[in-house]
Amino acid sequence: MALFKRAGLGVSPSSFTRFQISVELNSDRLVTMSVTLSRASHLSFAFRPLSSKPFRGLWLGDFLSNVGLGAQTVGITWILIKNDAGAALIAGANVAFTIPMLFFSLAGGVLADLYGYRSVQLYTQALMCLASFLIILMAPLDLSSNWYALGVAFLVGTAVALRTPAWLASFRSLVPTDDLAAAVTLNSMEVNLARAIGPALGGVLTAFLSPASTAIVNLAAAAFFTLMVLRFSPCPSRHTHNRQDLSGLMLEALRIPTANPLVRNVLIRMACIGFSSGAILSLLPVVSSVRFGGSALVLGSLLFIFGIGAASATVTLPLLRSRLTPEGILTLGTLSLSFSLFCFAVVPSWAAAILPLFLCGMGWLTVNSTLGGTLHFLAATNLHARTLALYTTAGVGVSAGGGIVWGLMAQHTDVGLAFLAAGLLLLPSCGIRVFFPVH
Repeated sequence: MALFKRAGLGVSPSSFTRFQISVELNSDRLVTMSVTLSRASHLSFAFRPLSSKPFRGLWLGDFLSNVGLGAQTVGITWILIKNDAGAALIAGANVAFTIPMLFFSLAGGVLADLYGYRSVQLYTQALMCLASFLIILMAPLDLSSNWYALGVAFLVGTAVALRTPAWLASFRSLVPTDDLAAAVTLNSMEVNLARAIGPALGGVLTAFLSPASTAIVNLAAAAFFTLMVLRFSPCPSRHTHNRQDLSGLMLEALRIPTANPLVRNVLIRMACIGFSSGAILSLLPVVSSVRFGGSALVLGSLLFIFGIGAASATVTLPLLRSRLTPEGILTLGTLSLSFSLFCFAVVPSWAAAILPLFLCGMGWLTVNSTLGGTLHFLAATNLHARTLALYTTAGVGVSAGGGIVWGLMAQHTDVGLAFLAAGLLLLPSCGIRVFFPVH
């Protein structure tokens, strides 16, 4: 690095994939040196964390687990649609999956810091398998009621809420520090790509087989991820915390935002964006059923388009980072989300929904990766999982709370009005950067 500074290059060696030094003797017998640099492509930086075998194995396992989860989401949602549940209960399926983030994510972060990321992920996968078994038993035991389906969805969401902080916090032990931002983006990409593939798969399975078949897929995917955790996840290290004082550790985590203003700002920004964004996935099943008169295949295709849009942002994000400040990227992502919500207020057909959904997916991953990547660098090592748990609470948890509000609004007024209100409420999120900067 010092050599590069003395040479007046003003760049970091990590900005290049290859640099070559050649030395030659000229006619005056003086030694001259030339440096040949090959700049790395933005795409190679984006996928560099996958060169780590442990990260690659766990990333693949998490991706398949999320595919199974997405398939099961459609299965449970279709049970509610088939039972002629109202808009609030149909929107409640997504809320039941995500609201546990609001209540249990912080507990998951505490447990991860106490007992190690590996142990927490293994136990929560066992809980995920139990939920899948309960869905499989619905038909034989004639338990296909709305509240039973929502209860199982809540159990699945609880497993995800407890596991997510441990999975996110493990990145530091899986990839070099220079690759953390790319690892966060890759994680967001696989989550949203799974959100594309999983619901599409769930729609096909539900249409041609049954909702129980989606639970079988989720069970197999959860088992595969468990094997990846057993093989690649680092063994837990010794902890000096008093394991009896869980409430004290949770209170300590709640003091993190006051101790670090930048962490506080990231959480506030994510909560503001997450509340309005909760309208997207919560009301999408309602739009599919009411406006498009769609089947499970139509719902799955809509979620597929959203996920593809999010996955495509993985390619555009490195380019944006080279040209815009983090605040500029956040503004662009927020405006993309707001525009999509306005479009959904009036979108008349499935075909007209394709572009808004694609942009919505891109905007969501852009915002989530930017804020999440920032928090990885801000989190203290001994509070890493708990800090990330606060982030998932502020993002996914608050988004679930917003989903409840927008679902009730859609039921008592109109789904288009709910989308319009969510889009309008999202616009001030661009202005609060003045009061809560993240950099």
